[in-house]
Amino acid sequence: MGLSYIFLYIWANSSSSVVYVVYKDVGASGFVDLYWIISAGNDGMKFEYIAKDDKGKATLASGECVELTFEDLKKDVPNAVIRGAVQMKTKIWLLGPIEKHYSGRDVYGILVPSTARLYMNDGAISKDEFIEVCKLELQY
Repeated sequence: MGLSYIFLYIWANSSSSVVYVVYKDVGASGFVDLYWIISAGNDGMKFEYIAKDDKGKATLASGECVELTFEDLKKDVPNAVIRGAVQMKTKIWLLGPIEKHYSGRDVYGILVPSTARLYMNDGAISKDEFIEVCKLELQY
């Protein structure tokens, strides 16, 4: 699954401003478009993973999103490993939980905006090991 393109859209209403960042999965089957949508507003950051086709859209997962550095994550989860080029000061967005692993534990995602890559801890080895699942690119 390869995610592609970030589209930034600012929407304001009378009580707050919400910033949306949308990542499109260009590696999807071709029958459906998949999107990761990150929103930030007065009530914090949230994520939504949606599938969209010519008949409509469906939410596949949604939940909390937290912006921190990899160093901050390591303070809370000392055994955390991201299998990729991520430095301690790299800004990350922690998404989740996204789903349940077959073992029953929660699966989280780490989206790295600077490299446009998505990692998940859904492997069999460790709940603290994040493996790259998608490469992202800016959407217009």
